[in-house]
Amino acid sequence: MRIPNHQRRRAVRRGDAFTLVEMLVVVAVIGVLAALLLPALVGAKERGRRAVCLGNQHQFYLTLALYGHDQQDRLAPGYSSVGERQLRDPMFKGPSETANLPPGLDEHVVLLAHSTRTNLVRIAGGEHRFLVCPGLGAPFNTRQGFDFYKDYGVVIGYSYLGGHGGTPWEAIRSTSDLWTSPQRFSEDPRMPLLADLNVWSPSERITFAPHAARGPVMKQGDSRNRGSGVPSAAIGAVGGNIGLLDGSSRWKPIHQMKTYRGSRLFGEDGAFAAW
Repeated sequence: MRIPNHQRRRAVRRGDAFTLVEMLVVVAVIGVLAALLLPALVGAKERGRRAVCLGNQHQFYLTLALYGHDQQDRLAPGYSSVGERQLRDPMFKGPSETANLPPGLDEHVVLLAHSTRTNLVRIAGGEHRFLVCPGLGAPFNTRQGFDFYKDYGVVIGYSYLGGHGGTPWEAIRSTSDLWTSPQRFSEDPRMPLLADLNVWSPSERITFAPHAARGPVMKQGDSRNRGSGVPSAAIGAVGGNIGLLDGSSRWKPIHQMKTYRGSRLFGEDGAFAAW
């Protein structure tokens, strides 16, 4: 018996089509493959960010070295724009040497005076991205930088540990270790100079973690002070690059880092940093 053409075509279509069960199996397989591949892709992206961050840190070091070459081996100052204005004020008395700057000078490891940042960017040929770890978006990565409380100072993407006066700053209870800020490149080459931005501030209710499992994290507490200024490890930080005075850098897991006082003023309301 001859089968009509329209019935033959309908049979072929029924034979070639996926059943519902087959479709569900295909979807499940794709889901499993995606679940297996996604962590690897995320991990590769984070490793790439770490490499770029390390390269930026190295460029930061070279820029500081060029600065020091023109400044009798001195490191760039670590005070804020407020601190710079304090030093120009004739009523603000104190020694002129950086290592013995007046005790009331405004200094933070995450802030540079606007003039200092401008000088470093000029030395780097107008490039500003070396001051920021990749993944930290606006306003960090803008040409003018993160202008903290307008004219207070510029928040950079690293903890800058050089050129700070009066260190070791007095420890705050048992929450911070002591550290000494290098003033010249000729000092102990093992002294830390730069560190990735594992920083938090209880008063500002903000925490930075440039390297978490899925990339950088910045968390800011709400108006009721919830989730405010917790340590970087508490929001998923896994570690960071630490640059030394000799130009070398190494990765340090967050559980091996110590907590340090990151602001000369304000006590427990200032900043804390881990490196």
